[in-house]
Amino acid sequence: MVKKLYDINIFEGEKDTIQDFRNECKKLMDLKHDNLIKVLGASSPVKTVLWEFCTGTTLKDYVKINEVYPRTMVINVVRSLGKALGHLHHKGIIHGSVKSSNVFIMPDNTTKLTDYGFMDWKDGVVDFIDPQYMAPELFNGESYREKIDVYSFGMLLYELAAGEQPFSYVPEDEISHIVTSLNKRPELPQATPVLYKKITHLCWATDPEQRPSFHSINDQLTKPEEVLFPATIQFPIQSRTKQPP
Repeated sequence: MVKKLYDINIFEGEKDTIQDFRNECKKLMDLKHDNLIKVLGASSPVKTVLWEFCTGTTLKDYVKINEVYPRTMVINVVRSLGKALGHLHHKGIIHGSVKSSNVFIMPDNTTKLTDYGFMDWKDGVVDFIDPQYMAPELFNGESYREKIDVYSFGMLLYELAAGEQPFSYVPEDEISHIVTSLNKRPELPQATPVLYKKITHLCWATDPEQRPSFHSINDQLTKPEEVLFPATIQFPIQSRTKQPP
């Protein structure tokens, strides 16, 4: 079934632009990965992309609804996302909007990622990405590449550990100053496992060159589960932040 329509900024009448868009669609339609929601088709005149229908729950809602969630679920999510993003980067595709509302937990507990690609047609990349997940170079108006996805992945690791979105209850218009001028990141719970914390902090590096590739990240994520997530750890690791009155 086709349910999701995704508006893309295309200038009608420019044949080269429309053809490039169609080529991008074909490239994405050819992707095959268990952790990616499929692109089924597109229509350039009406500027839409059609995605595989998804019956799962977004990771954003899952974390919000569940007071606690299984360690095995966290293991599955982070490994699955690492593989999916690694596959996209291997194919030369930047996701561009990695966030918990674009991650789905399916009824069979499979993790799937959606809304990837089409970076050249998104109407203002900075406006398209939620500031909670946005890499410093985007705030600074610098050129971007695949390492913006690595930074955002680090924010998802935080969200799973803390049980809340990054920079919760911080006004969105202040996040840019916190991330760029103050060079601060959310504080991981004190009991966060050492390797999990190390991976997260590497993903958050200000210099994109200092962030690991997903090949390197996935090598770390394949280490024994008890190294990544000791059995004594319960998620979220800390009590959730209380919403201010």
